[in-house]
Amino acid sequence: MPGARLENLVAGHLLKSVHAWTDSAMGDFELFYIRDKMKREVDFCVTKDGYPWLLLEVKSSEKALSPALVHYSELLRPEFSIQLLPEGAPRREQYSSQGARIQMIAIDEFLSALN
Repeated sequence: MPGARLENLVAGHLLKSVHAWTDSAMGDFELFYIRDKMKREVDFCVTKDGYPWLLLEVKSSEKALSPALVHYSELLRPEFSIQLLPEGAPRREQYSSQGARIQMIAIDEFLSALN
């Protein structure tokens, strides 16, 4: 259950930011999630003016890079692809096989940078 609570916390902060960015005329931002028939899922997809801008995967415990995040980063080529790690985890960067850059950031660092 801690994972679901963490996702809800991030969802609330992202939704607030999406509204703030749209209201301040930075573009038309919307918040979605992605899942396909093969059950590959990314927790959040923020679009800017109708195009994928940010893919975000939330992890409650430090794990390997999400294969679904790698897949959708390569497919959609958003400006940002981020996997959130548990609070206090060291920042790392990973690169997928097709060159899509995925940042791995501690959740507290990411949330403090929003707005």
